[in-house]
This record gives sequence, C-alpha cells and structure tokens, in this order.
Amino acid sequence: MNVSSLRRVQPALLVLLLTINASAPSVAQEKEKRTEGPPPGVRSAVPDSTRKARPDTLMHFDVRRWAGSVMLSADTTETITATAMEWQTPVSLNDILANVPGVYMADPSSVGQYMRPYVHGIDWRGTVVMVDGIPMSDPSAGAPNLSMIPAGMADRIEVMTGTRSFVHGTGATGAAINIIRPRISRVTPMTRIRYEESDYSYATSDGSFVQDISQRVSVQAGYQYQGTGGRFDNSGHEQWNLRTDVRYHPGKNWDLTAHYLYTQTQTGLNEGIDLTATGTALAFSTQQAIVRNPDAYEKNTRHDLSLQLSGSFTDDSTACTSVSAYRSQGVREYRDEENRTTPNGLFLAEDHRLARTGLQVRQRFDRGSHAFTMGLSLDDQRMRGGSAMGTFHRTTIGGWFTHELAFGDRGRWAVYGRVDNISRQMYFGGGSDIRFRPGDLLTLTAGAALMERSATFTEPVFWGKVMPTILPDKERHLLFEAGVEFDLGHTGTAKINYGYRTIRNFIGISSGLLVTSGPLSADTLRPWIFLQKSEEECRLHSLDIAVKLHVAWFTIEGTAGIVRWEKMPAIALDEPPRGYARGGVYYRNRILNDALELQVGVRGQVQGRYYGATVLSRDLFPLVNTSPQLGAASTLDLVLIGHIGDAYIHVLWENVTDVQYFTTPFTPALGRRFRFGVSWEFLN
Repeated sequence: MNVSSLRRVQPALLVLLLTINASAPSVAQEKEKRTEGPPPGVRSAVPDSTRKARPDTLMHFDVRRWAGSVMLSADTTETITATAMEWQTPVSLNDILANVPGVYMADPSSVGQYMRPYVHGIDWRGTVVMVDGIPMSDPSAGAPNLSMIPAGMADRIEVMTGTRSFVHGTGATGAAINIIRPRISRVTPMTRIRYEESDYSYATSDGSFVQDISQRVSVQAGYQYQGTGGRFDNSGHEQWNLRTDVRYHPGKNWDLTAHYLYTQTQTGLNEGIDLTATGTALAFSTQQAIVRNPDAYEKNTRHDLSLQLSGSFTDDSTACTSVSAYRSQGVREYRDEENRTTPNGLFLAEDHRLARTGLQVRQRFDRGSHAFTMGLSLDDQRMRGGSAMGTFHRTTIGGWFTHELAFGDRGRWAVYGRVDNISRQMYFGGGSDIRFRPGDLLTLTAGAALMERSATFTEPVFWGKVMPTILPDKERHLLFEAGVEFDLGHTGTAKINYGYRTIRNFIGISSGLLVTSGPLSADTLRPWIFLQKSEEECRLHSLDIAVKLHVAWFTIEGTAGIVRWEKMPAIALDEPPRGYARGGVYYRNRILNDALELQVGVRGQVQGRYYGATVLSRDLFPLVNTSPQLGAASTLDLVLIGHIGDAYIHVLWENVTDVQYFTTPFTPALGRRFRFGVSWEFLN
C-alpha cells in the first residue's frame, strides 16, 4: 500500500481548515471559558469541557452535556476527559483503555489491527462499544475495533467495568465503553489541529472546526488520517475519517443534533510471523522474518448516521430526556491476491456487509434522595457474509432501569436490571451495588449482579464449517465485587477492587488446522473449529489496583491487575496474562511564570506469560494458540509533554531498551522508536 500518496493530502486539508477559520467572522476577541460541574446526583465534580459562556444563547441551562452520557450516577464508572487524553498521548482510543484499571489490551503491535480488550479476565465477546449510547461494535467480527473511531471525536470516555456494565448493552458482561462526542458552542470560530509522526512511516493528523452560525444553529466538522508502512511485510494501514455535527436549538431546553461519520480503511493482514519458516532467532528481523500471510488485506467502508433529540420537559435540569435514532451501514472487503513478491498461492475474495438500524429512548427523574433512570431500545442487525458466514438477521428489543437512593453525602445504594428479547429468546440481568463513606478519606464499595450474554454473530453462524455445530446456549454470569477507595486529598487517590465471577454454559472453542493432501483451496486454510459448551461451572478471580500520588512536583500513577481461574474450562478461548501493570513517574510543574506546564518522566508496562490467540484474517476469528506460552516482558518509555497556551507538544522515546517480545501470537512488539506530535486549539 502506498502510504506516502495519501499523506501528501494532509497539508491541503490543514490549509483548508485554517482558511475556513480565517474567513469566518470574528465576533469576540477572547476565548470562552470552560466551566466544570457535576452531573445530577453526583457528589464529586466531573470535569466538563462542553459548557460555554454564551451571553447571546437561548439556553438558560445546559442539558446537552448529558445527551450522550450513560453514566448519570455515582457508580464505579471511569470517566476520561479530553484533557486527560492529551496527557496520555494515545495513538488511538485503544491506548486510553489500556490505562483503565482491570483492562488488558491484546496489542497486535500495528495501527489499525484489531486490539482486543480483556476486562477482569473476560474476553472481547463481553465488551460493548457505544458512541453517545449508540452501539458501534462490529458483530461480524465479534470484537470492537476502536482504531476505526477517531480519538479527536471523543470529548469524554465512560468505561463501565463493574456489576453495572450489562445495563448498558446486551452482551456487556465484561465492560461497556461509551465515547461521548464534544458538544461545543463557539460564537468565535475555533479550529483544532493534531499532528504526529513516528518510525515505521507512521503519521496521523486530525482537524476540526466549530462555528455557531446563528443563536440556534451550531456546526462542527472534522477529519482524521492515519497511515503506517508497518514494521513487517503486509502490515501497512491507511485510514480516513470524516465527521460532521449540526445542532439546532428549537427551544431553551432542547437541542436536536444530526451526526455523520464516514470511515474508510485499508489494512494489511499478515496474521503475524510464521515461526516454522522463520525461526525464533529471526522473528524480530524486519528484513528476514516471514509472515504467515503476505498478501491478504481488508478494506472497510462504513457510514454512521444518528439523530438525537435531548432536553427537558420542565425547568428541572435533572429530568433529562433523550431520543436517538441511528443507522450504520458498512462493507468489509477481504482479499487474498497474488500481487506480492512471495504469494501464498491463494486467491480469495469475500465481502461482509453490515446494516444496523435502531431507536433508543432514555429518561431520568430526580425526586429528593431518589434518582430513577430508564431506557428502551430497538436494534435491528443484518449481515451478509461470504461462503463462511452466510446471511444473518437479528432484532433486539430491550429495556433497562436504574434506581438509586442517596444517604446524604455518605453513601448511595442502587438496584438495576435489564431485559432483552433477541430473536424471540429472552435474556435477563439484575444487580445491586452500594457506596458508603465512613469518613472523608475512605469509601467502601460492593456489588453483585446476574447477567446473561447472547452469542455473537460468529459463534452460531460459521463455527462448525468442518465439524458439526453445537448450537450455543446463553452464558450466565454471576459476579460479586468489593472495593476500597482512599481519598488522600491533594496527595492523591488509591483504589483496590476484587471480583469473583462464576460462569455457567461457558462457550469455548476447540480448533486446529484442517490437513489435506490436495491443492490449496479456499477451505484448506479454514480452521477446524467447532463450538463447545462447558457443563461445569467456571470460576474466575480478579484483583485490580489503581494509584495516583502527588509528592512535591512529582506524580506517581499506575494500574495493575491479577487474573486467576480457580476452575478454568479446558475449552477457554484465550488466557490473558495472570499479572500485568502499567504506570509512570513524572516531574510535573508550571515554569516560565506559569506559561509552560511541563511533564517529564518515564512510564512502562509489564505483563506475565500467557498463551493468547491468533486472529484469522479471513473471518476475524480467533484461533487458540497451542504453541508454548508467550514470555513475560517489560518495556520503558521516556516522556516529555509541554502545555503552553492552547497547544500540547509531546516527544516520546518508546521501548528505550529495545526489548524483543511477542505481544500476541506471533506479532513482535515494536522496537525502539521516537514519536513527536502537536495538538493546537485556537480562535480567529
């Protein structure tokens, strides 16, 4: 793939955004200030970058801020703001999630590949991804590809990993991830530019423009480009995203927002290094390593359109109403063509088409110490695949509720539930949790939930291509959690959370490669895969820790997790590392008369041994690794980030010691590399 050809277009887009910004009328010389405020019913303030001081606005109070949120309560949800993301210097949203306690990301070490999340030991089949509460997961892959969602589109990210996760989506037995788009009002036109370069011919740019064209109408538009040549053969990636929002205020308490996102990608799918042909000694040599598939790739074209009405029927800003209609349509073109220097002798062409249409209604009420939230949803999914997957149709009708009772400032007790009718089969979930503050420095949490997971598209459709299919039954998860949170004031915070989960009807995989003596054909490389259901009750323990401390001008932060199967099924799909940790030590201070906010330090990560799984490129289906475990490894990065005015500049030297290890079977980690980038927001 020719990355440089598309990279030449980026300067033209940057110039276009600057030209639009310069030509827009300037009605104010000073930038509007951001205000911070907590959501209804939340004790502690949550940073907010959406409320703006607009003296000429028709809005008496801001109800739009919560239009895309699914977290209107004080549970254990992690909320990451746009400002926090700037200090984490992510390549994609995958890097943001890797820093969330209890989350381990299986990194294929190349931009655009499917980085699969594991949450407290639950694999990616138990994770749901949403944008403003609207589902975005790709059911044909059975895994969310967060690389396809531009990081510049995220104003906040909500990550639900506790007992409440199932409330926010069918199948969210491990986690529910909600990406909230920015809702910005600018009397003065605003432009934001992000740009970054690195080794392996990597470059990305993101531009956005915001302008209020009247008191009632605001327009946002943006783009993102990502490209890399990759470290090894057939690992290049090119991606374009175009996005736009048009928001209209029909009244002081209401707004209507139309959102459109266009995504186009082309990604090489080499499936990792072929250790049989290469050998372990040469696996990390860019010139000598032989990949498993030298000429397979995918093209994705996707359109996401949504229309959201949000507001309040009364002057009570806690009574939030939201109605969303959405439509997603996309096609994945898989090709294995003989156009490389070392072709594999196969010519395959399959198109996977996906269409998703839905409607959601959410309502919140506050009555004294009681807070009640409920929602209804209708979701229709249609998929037509190649010879492997066939045609599939699924309609889901669901409803959910959350009721919370506050005990002053000392605690909160909640009960919640969800019910779904998926293709005439019922799925239920229910749970309860409590937060109690016996003192100003200590908060105790506990919760329990019973939830059921529906099978993904891939589980019932083409499993058993060779062997007879055993139709899947729904998994039943019973989860208990308990945690302690320490609030040390200006010194920092610390959290410890323990989870115990039992799983009945665990759906697992048995697999291998079909061996034939005939010539290569389309089905020769298809895995010998069939579905199995564990008749035993599986038991899983998890422990995660998060710490953030401030000592003088130094900041120490990090997360760590431990996962242990007390009774692990023999047909487990994958096994994440039993232990993993990420963190850093930084000097952070304002210098030069407070003009420059500087952060300098080191960060690193460590992971234990684990087996992992190879994702087969044709069907995006995991093949269990039966080879020896991947070895334990640790890496170290040097980090420098500067914030001056409205600009962030970062310089990173990643994997300083050039550690050689496999991140997944068998994709070598990226070697020592530099990253340089800038993010700049400015007004006319």
